Amino acid sequence: MKEQLLRYMESVDALSLRERVTLFGAISLVLMALLQIVLLDPMLSRRNALSAQIAQQQDEAKAIQIQIQSLVRSSVEDPDAVNREKLKQLRAQLGQIDTQLEARQKQFVAPQEMAAMLERMVEKNRKLQLLSLRNLPGTNLSDAAAGTTAPGAAAPAPARTNSSGTRWNSA
Repeated sequence: MKEQLLRYMESVDALSLRERVTLFGAISLVLMALLQIVLLDPMLSRRNALSAQIAQQQDEAKAIQIQIQSLVRSSVEDPDAVNREKLKQLRAQLGQIDTQLEARQKQFVAPQEMAAMLERMVEKNRKLQLLSLRNLPGTNLSDAAAGTTAPGAAAPAPARTNSSGTRWNSA
């Protein structure tokens, strides 16, 4: 091996300066190519793969960040706020209707005063004759419309006609 190395050295020494520079350049070029193929290419391909992986993870992180922001925004915004506002408006409307109903009820005769009022009306009109008068227990309007009566309520008495043709319930 030492002998071979000595022979190569002697053959290089025998070359002219220009040939030595060319030989040195060629050897350097071959070494650089080997270095590129053996060391740098695998590193570059690994770097490219890692860069692609980093880019993918950054995209995923952005997507997750957007989801987090939308969740935070939706938790800040009350999903029932619309329903609460609607309920508030409906309660205000119900209050107005109750006030109107109370005002209208004041225009009507109270049930306790109805018998006395009817007696006064019959007394004013001499053609009418009151056979009997009694208060029946109250019934629910929805039951009356359906044709049923409240439990314990008496059925209405049959209607009678007096001499002037006016119909009265006489129970």
